[in-house]
Amino acid sequence: MKRFLFYFAVIFLTLIISLYVYLGLTNNPKQFWLRQSNVKVIVNEEVNLDASVYRHPDGKLLVEVERNLYLYIPEQRNIGLCNSMRSVTLPFYTYFFDWNEKSYPCVMFNKVKIDVDAELVEEPNALEFNNIERRRVRVVW
Repeated sequence: MKRFLFYFAVIFLTLIISLYVYLGLTNNPKQFWLRQSNVKVIVNEEVNLDASVYRHPDGKLLVEVERNLYLYIPEQRNIGLCNSMRSVTLPFYTYFFDWNEKSYPCVMFNKVKIDVDAELVEEPNALEFNNIERRRVRVVW
């Protein structure tokens, strides 16, 4: 039994190490998002400890706050509300199964479908917007 557990642990660790080598060599493929640990999310002047922020290699940010996902696209200077996405969290990374680079599952705030004005404010190390409940969200890194 000990031998079985040892071999299982070796195989498991080899797979994990191989995954991280792959992620490092391919510069974080499209469905893997790097979890940002040095980010603070503030909702209506209160720090939200349950919020998470993920960064894509092309600069996009996914902000998970109050059970909603928001996608920030810096090139378009826009933010959108995303459908919930199935994901698996690994140390430092999250894999989003439903992410598609060509047609991401989000509705942008400047479209007709969302009646909330995001009032997006972009700063060098911060991002501020109104969420779908019209609460002010500030992301600082």
